[in-house]
Amino acid sequence: MRGDFVRAVGIVVILAALFLAATAPPGLAADISCPLAAEPEPRVVHIPVDLREVRRSQAAFEQGQQPWRVDPRVMAYVEIGTPLERDVQFEDVRVERETETEAVVFGKGTRCWYRVSLRRPLGARSVWTPVEIEYGRAGSER
Repeated sequence: MRGDFVRAVGIVVILAALFLAATAPPGLAADISCPLAAEPEPRVVHIPVDLREVRRSQAAFEQGQQPWRVDPRVMAYVEIGTPLERDVQFEDVRVERETETEAVVFGKGTRCWYRVSLRRPLGARSVWTPVEIEYGRAGSER
């Protein structure tokens, strides 16, 4: 019974993340794609932080909207899910490191792996904001 509940919650979270990825602003969609086999080196994309947008996201969170923004795993999935929509069957998604203001999330899919660095520019207990994405071909993980 408990296993069914946990599985159902997991499915709801994944569906919500997919919906959010589909409705999120375009962001990095033009800048990220899975590297080709001829490109063995991982890529790194630095994401500029727009503090006005962070404050808007924080205000929305405080009004009960977008609760996923305080979960680094879901935030990373949403950030990376749109650009790599053909490879969103991520497995092994885990938080590699998390402090009150910084987190690193790693995940891999069938064709790519990714590592998303997130920060909380407004301080502890605020929304997570992606600041860097490192990604590469599956099998070339660091």
